[in-house]
Amino acid sequence: MKNKILKNSFLLGFRWIWVLLGLGSIGLKSIADAFPNQVETLYSRGLYGYIRKFWDISFAYMPIPLFHVFWIGIAFFLIHLIRIWTRKNVPIAAKRRTFCHQFLSAIGILIVGFYFLWGFNYSRPLFTKQIGLKIVKIDSLQLASELQIAANEMIDLKQQLSKDSTQNHIPMDLETQIRQDVTRVLNQYHFPAGGNLRGRFLQPDGILRRFGASGVYWPWAGECNIDNSLHELEKTVTLAHELAHGYGWADEGTCNFLAYLSCIKSNDLYVQYAGYMHYYRYVAGNYKQQNPTQYDLFRKNLPDAILRDLDAINANSKLYPEWFDTRFIYGSYLKAQGVKEGLKSYSRIILMVHAWRKQESALENAQ
Repeated sequence: MKNKILKNSFLLGFRWIWVLLGLGSIGLKSIADAFPNQVETLYSRGLYGYIRKFWDISFAYMPIPLFHVFWIGIAFFLIHLIRIWTRKNVPIAAKRRTFCHQFLSAIGILIVGFYFLWGFNYSRPLFTKQIGLKIVKIDSLQLASELQIAANEMIDLKQQLSKDSTQNHIPMDLETQIRQDVTRVLNQYHFPAGGNLRGRFLQPDGILRRFGASGVYWPWAGECNIDNSLHELEKTVTLAHELAHGYGWADEGTCNFLAYLSCIKSNDLYVQYAGYMHYYRYVAGNYKQQNPTQYDLFRKNLPDAILRDLDAINANSKLYPEWFDTRFIYGSYLKAQGVKEGLKSYSRIILMVHAWRKQESALENAQ
């Protein structure tokens, strides 16, 4: 009798194995949060590196984005579930059990895949901590100073572009250019990067923006995806941001910061300009929230060439309004992964750049 109970328990557990593994992955993530240094060594610089190499030598050569393949697979699975529910001559209780088992098992598979293929990177030490940046809050005067610095850098690059018509456009092979730029920055700080991490531009235009996103790293496909409808100046930085995710950085503020550094250190002037404009828009957005009238006056004094670019980005965004507001959902997701600031983590780029500039200045003075 006892052996029969054990056998039945084993069979039941095996039947629900993916559900159990999914719950176990969530529990393991909670444990991993308490051991960031071990996650860095064993996962981010260990297992994840092998996962990254697997993607690079296999599906990276697919002619179409795996993002589409993933959703086609989801569509077929949903059709399969509908067929289960609509089968004739099957007791409703049996259909319910089969439906629930397969649906929950699929959720379990997605959870396990998410964490082991990428998600444990949320538990690694912050990039800023690893490179010794001291992040401190800035007051309104410092934010105003940051706005002026960001504007000056952007204006300077625009002037350089006006003198060099050969670089006054987006690079022909943007994916290769940005991958090299991001790799160079990460390698400079002794983090692994390189390989054939893909950054694909998704169509139809607006496919991501309709859901409140301009780009996404898809862990189940091992590739970065960018909405093809983005303005050229946004494509460069968005691609750099998603590639930073692909190289194992989960925090949004970190990926914004890495995108900024990668672009401004690029050997392509247009990419540099895009990086400075990206940063300016973050600072401007935060400054405008605090001082709307002062910002409007500040903006009016920007050069016409800069205003045309800013207006073009804004006009392009209005062509693809969101179908529904996803900010609460994504903000809740980030907090569930341990990002306490939620969506506000994106704007941490301001504090990071401010601290990085101070660090660079200190290093120059020391030399």
